[in-house]
Order: sequence, then structure tokens, then C-alpha cells
Amino acid sequence: VRQTHPALVVLVGDGERFFMPLPDDVDPREVDNRPQAFNTALSALVADLERYTKVAYVLEIPTFQTPPACFLRPVKLPGSTCSKSISRHSLVASRAAYEQSVMNIRDQHPSLAIVDPIPSLCGANACSQTTHGGAVLYSDQMHLSPTGGRRMALDSRLASLVDEVADRANAVRR
Repeated sequence: VRQTHPALVVLVGDGERFFMPLPDDVDPREVDNRPQAFNTALSALVADLERYTKVAYVLEIPTFQTPPACFLRPVKLPGSTCSKSISRHSLVASRAAYEQSVMNIRDQHPSLAIVDPIPSLCGANACSQTTHGGAVLYSDQMHLSPTGGRRMALDSRLASLVDEVADRANAVRR
């Protein structure tokens, strides 16, 4: 980044896990302060990058317990439970500390663009691995399919942010 000065660097979030409760078998005294470690590391990364480029952070996408293959199978295995949707309200509640942390980092780095994929991937009450028309948005329980990626990029303002930054960079070069 220091050498090439790209117009934009997009960081894709995977930080919610730093704010989740520890498993019962982990002694909290043996673990660093995970939320503080996340805050410190992300803030330092953004500070380093923003000296050379515009930085965008895509908040973590919804994740699911099972992949789409589970509910797309024509035959269900006995005892298997597949769920293609999760409650949007419980998702938002579980991510509150993580998202607040990212917003605090943005307050420290006002040029940081935050992209929230939730509105583009979720309805008012649920987040689903498929659209109402049946298109599959996920390739597994945590990665978007090409269809899901296009939907998220276009509906979340990520694509317009990329276009805007590219247009500015091209105007400077002329």
C-alpha cells in the first residue's frame, strides 16, 4: 500500500468474535482483553493505511449454523436440522458491542468509510441465505455466493463507494 497508493483499501470485518462470550472451558484470566485488542489493532491498521489511501471497512456479514447445501438437498438426513434464516433482531443485538467499537474507531478516523451489509442482506425481521425468489446468497454458512456478493456490493453502497473513489483517482491523474 505504501508503494502502490491504491485509491481504496477495503477491509472486510470478522471482529464480532472478539466480543462474544468465552466458552466455559476457557479461563478469562488466560485471555487478553479481546475487545480492547480488536480496537487497538483495527485503529492502528486504519491509521497506517489512511496515510496512503482511502479506507473502507465492511462490517461482518450475517453467518448461519448450516450452509445452503443443507436445506437445498432433495433428501434430508434423519436428525439433521437446517435453517436458512436467522432473526435480524437477535443478530443486531449480538453485534451491538462489535458495531459500537467500529463506530468508535470511525470517530477517531473520520475518513474511514463504514459499509453495513445487513440492510442489503436482511429483511425487516430475518436474514436469509436465499432471496424471496429463491436465489442463493451464500456459498457456505459464512461466505457470500456471487449472487450474494453482487447484491451486497450494489445495495450496501460498497460499489458506489468504489466507483466514487475510482472517479476521483482518475480525475487527479488527468
